[in-house]
Amino acid sequence: MTRVGHNLDVSDLPEAIPVFPLSNALLLPGGRLPLNIFEPRYLSMVDQALSEGRFLGMIQPLATGQETVGDGEPVFDVGCLGRIASFGETEDGRYMISLVGCCRFKIERELPLQDGFRRFAVSYGEFAGDLRPCEIGAFDRESFVDALERYLMTLGGDDHWQPLLDLDDQALISTTAMVCPFSPEEKQAILECGSIGERAELVRSLIDMAFLAGQADGTSEARH
Repeated sequence: MTRVGHNLDVSDLPEAIPVFPLSNALLLPGGRLPLNIFEPRYLSMVDQALSEGRFLGMIQPLATGQETVGDGEPVFDVGCLGRIASFGETEDGRYMISLVGCCRFKIERELPLQDGFRRFAVSYGEFAGDLRPCEIGAFDRESFVDALERYLMTLGGDDHWQPLLDLDDQALISTTAMVCPFSPEEKQAILECGSIGERAELVRSLIDMAFLAGQADGTSEARH
């Protein structure tokens, strides 16, 4: 079994946060999400986050067919707070950042816009376990990796996937969920799983279903 945890407490987390609504972008506690920021309102959002603890939230729009949505458009109730772990600015004024997931949150209410970006009052209480060491449980890593390798072959599994298979158990589960091309609805279901063990089971089920779907439409390669 693998132990995972964080060094933050719920009292360390902001109750009002800037939020980036982005479809198909999944951030999980302990996961790392790279972002390329170029819209003026989101450049302002990053500026504020950098000046106030480096925290910002990721959440998906309810209209999952759109990459992002306008002001006041509905979003899912649950997202994930991230902390900017690295930051760079390009010559053309874009920001390249990397977010590390801290804790999931539930939206309480939307706050007035600030410099064009959306802000929400949030609560973390029901997800406080994200900040404590916890057990993954009876995780069959060998079976998970075998299923993942079969699935990656259907995506053109070349060597660039290999570092994924070298991660520890929690990072393997989280990174697989974040980088695989699951649907926005599937990614939201992964985010809302009650425990890491449940998350591992769901990710494994999605991998298996995607592989079988590939076999059915003839896109999977035989594995020897």
